[in-house]
Amino acid sequence: MRTVLTLLLVNLAVMDPQSLPIQNGRAETRAGLSIERAIATVGGGSDAVWLAWRVPMVRGDRDLCSTWFDGGDSIRGAFLEAGVPSTATLQAPSTGVALEAGSTLVVLLRLVDGQVERVRTVSGSCPIDAGGAKMVSLEGVSSGESVRALDALTGTIVPGASGTRRVAESAVSAIALHADSSADAVLDRFAASDADSGLRQRAANELGALRGAHGVTILTAMITNERDRNLRRAWVSALSANPAASVGPQLLQIARTDVESSVRGEAAFRYTRRMGIAKLADALTILNADADEAVKRRVVSAIAAWPESASVPVLIDLTKSHANLVVRKEAASALSRSKDGRAMAYLESVLRDR
Repeated sequence: MRTVLTLLLVNLAVMDPQSLPIQNGRAETRAGLSIERAIATVGGGSDAVWLAWRVPMVRGDRDLCSTWFDGGDSIRGAFLEAGVPSTATLQAPSTGVALEAGSTLVVLLRLVDGQVERVRTVSGSCPIDAGGAKMVSLEGVSSGESVRALDALTGTIVPGASGTRRVAESAVSAIALHADSSADAVLDRFAASDADSGLRQRAANELGALRGAHGVTILTAMITNERDRNLRRAWVSALSANPAASVGPQLLQIARTDVESSVRGEAAFRYTRRMGIAKLADALTILNADADEAVKRRVVSAIAAWPESASVPVLIDLTKSHANLVVRKEAASALSRSKDGRAMAYLESVLRDR
């Protein structure tokens, strides 16, 4: 394995932004061919064919590419067929990587017998090992066309066929990565529909993680308008994944005022974990003010998830002096799972004093 990874080591520098870094495959490029037409014409046999195209990717610090490690050796790349190859295939591109490659998205469809059986996405700079399969790269695909083609794949779910659901859910995730406003409209449609709970949850998660201020607006409305408390709790979790600064105050408001204790608990957990020691006063206010023991447990659990340098002193103080027995027990339990010397010393002192 070490020999393989050493040979596969990739050093990237300045590549043609229109080309795809595809290796170990029978590659060809098509211009002026629509995605729909390509699906119908290039994947008609039983042998797998990969269809690929490039579009602008939604802003954010992300690298959709795997890195394999073996001791001191590593290789960055996407292996489309199963496993890591037994022989070295990926080589360093002679012209390197385009500066804009990290802001582009490569969408990949695996076609067998004219049907899409897999959807994958990688960053524009990610070396691609096709595993010997045929690769057809489409030129000139617009973001709008890409979103529409992926949206069409979400309607192919066959009950009992897990592969079709995997394609649909992967298509929703791929849509969310597009830097195009049409992606918001598709995600909003799925998030607002209860026709398919799996696609609805996937859309909500992607709205939270990838769609910025728009995602905050939509998820906040969903939390307000949804009657099912389990779904509302799920929407709170999705909202918490959004990096926007406005999310913190939204979570705090929900934690303080929502009528459902399970929703308050989820918001309190997400807020406390997200904001950290800087907002300890807010966490303690929730801990003291909320009468529901489940909410109190969630707050203590969130504090315990902080780095031990911050969490251990707070947990010790809660164990020592908090008025609520449930809080004291939860804090002591969290300390018992810690390997921090202060936690161990405190618990030993309690045992000695009994």
